Formats: sequence, structure tokens, C-alpha cells
Amino acid sequence: MRDERELGRVIARGVRTVDPPADLLGGVARRRRRRARRQMAFTALAVVMVVAGSSLAFWRAAPQVAVQPVPSVERQWPQAVVKLPVRSADGKKYRPVAALGPTRILVAVESGVERIERLETFDTVTRSFRVLGVTPQARAARFEVGASSVAWSGRGGELWVMPLSGGTARRVGTARGEVGALSVTPSHLVWSVDRSGVYRVPLGGGKTEVVSDSLRLQAWPWAASYVDGNPSMLHDLESGRQIKIDTASSSHVRCAPRWCVGLRSGALAVWRPDGSGLRFLAGSNNIGDILNDRFALSHPPGESVVLDLESGRTGVIGPSSDFGSGWSYSTSTVVYWDREAGGEEFSLLNVLAIR
Repeated sequence: MRDERELGRVIARGVRTVDPPADLLGGVARRRRRRARRQMAFTALAVVMVVAGSSLAFWRAAPQVAVQPVPSVERQWPQAVVKLPVRSADGKKYRPVAALGPTRILVAVESGVERIERLETFDTVTRSFRVLGVTPQARAARFEVGASSVAWSGRGGELWVMPLSGGTARRVGTARGEVGALSVTPSHLVWSVDRSGVYRVPLGGGKTEVVSDSLRLQAWPWAASYVDGNPSMLHDLESGRQIKIDTASSSHVRCAPRWCVGLRSGALAVWRPDGSGLRFLAGSNNIGDILNDRFALSHPPGESVVLDLESGRTGVIGPSSDFGSGWSYSTSTVVYWDREAGGEEFSLLNVLAIR
């Protein structure tokens, strides 16, 4: 079939008047249509590569591709975000401690500087509070929730427990040093002080036992051994299982059984203890946190970001005047914030309500 190249050769031979063959102009048109289709396919491929985030595509005039903004936590997980009053009926300040389930929140009631007066539960469905009991010697620090009890450390290392059903708090023992980790099992209260060592005492009170003199409790049954300030191995104190922690080029590392968070090559990242699943948390080199051993919390300038490490979904918490995570020793199950200083309600994200 003839095409424009043959037409060019005819013109080059100096022919002044050309009667092109019947199929020549059709061939030119078909050739141009094929070129146009190839160009459209190539452009479409480039758009797909840009949408996929490929670093291989470079364009003088890049295609304009709409980027979906990250939704707020209220839009991403509407069933998990609730409003909570800032103050109790008697005018004292509430501080969220932990989620007790998808619809119940444990809160502490402050009665002054470094003083917790009582514990209450908040039902997010009925929006009602219930007093559990007063908290002797409880400071504005942390609590830990077990299956049926809540525990805390008071002044002088005193260890206290209270039934989650409500009732009188009981002192069950004394820690020798500042308590850095605390867990409640069905039968014991287990803790570590800032130095190495894991200890326990029966919930009914009794003699303190040494579980390990070289490890540091993370959350029962897990404890960790440390090298140069970073955890190097996770130890299951019930089964004896061990998990080696990959801390290559890392600092400020903290690990739960399934995830670690810390600075990796100078950037905030999360990864599995064995080093797999590495993800850098873009836009932030601050210290992050792990929520309920499933969610990563980071703090880029002007906002906070919650990443579900299982589903990949992300939600943003915008600028706030009062941001905090639950007052618990183990990985937190709630984060809360106040949009405006002096507001009457917290917004609270309960990660146990996320399926």
C-alpha cells in the first residue's frame, strides 16, 4: 500500500502536477489514525503510572491527576468517634484512660494537681456516667485495665486494684521504685520498675515474686531485653517463645508483640519486630505511638494522623488545643482532643470500635 513516503518521493522527482493513486490519501489517513491511537494509549499508561505513584514517569507537562485528600477520623471511622464532656457534674476535669469495649470508656476524675479522685465509666450510647469508686493515692499518671480489674501505682510505689464492676480499691503490694509498666492478669498484678526486672503479686495481696531479674515488662505476657537503649528481643513469659527485634539503623524504638515504632534512618517508621512490613510515616519525624497493637499514631506539623496497619485506612485529626492518648500503661486504646481552648467537650477516637 502507498503512503506519504511515496508521495514525498514523487514530489522530489520534480513532478509539478500529481494525480495520486486512489488508495494513497486513504493510506495517509489510516497512518495518522494509528499514530493518534498509539499516542493516546501511551498517554493513558502515563496517567496510570502517575496515579500509582511511580517514580519512573517524568513529563514536561505532567497530566493533571486529582488526588483524594486524607479524610478526617470522623469521616473515616464515624462509629468510633464520640463526644465526651470535659468536666464532671461537680465541675472536675475528666481524663480518658482506656476503652473497655466499643461503647464504654474508662475516665479518671481530677481533683487537683497530681491527684485523681475517682474512676468512672462513660457509656457512649446512652451518654451516661457511672462511678466505679474512689482512688486512694492515685496520681495524675497511668492506669491499667485487666479482664475484671483496674490497677494503678500510688505514691511510694503502692499498688492498688479496683473491680471494674465498681467497689472499694484495695492495696495489694508495693513496688521498689517508679513503676514503668503494669499489667493485670486474672490472678496477679505484674509490673516493672524503670530498671530491669519483672515482678508480680496476687490480686488478693501477698508476697511479691520475681518473674525475671533481667527483662522489662511490655504488656503481659510479653517482656523485652534491651541493648543500647533499644529492645532487642521479645519474650513470652508464659510460653517461653522469643521474637528477635530488628532495630537496624533505629533509635527510640518501642515494640508491642505485632508492631514496633521508632526512628529508622532518622525518619519515623513502623515495622514488624522481625523487620518486615516497614512503613515510613510521611511528614513527621516526631516520636509516634502504637494504639492497641494495630494503629500507628504520628504527629506531622499542625495535625495528628492515625493509620490502621491492617486495612491501610488513614484518618486525620486537625489542629487542636488539647490532644492526648489514654492514661494507660499498655498501648493506648483511645486518643482525644479539644478543637478549641475552653471547650465543653472532647472528641474521642475509640479504636476498639473499629472493625
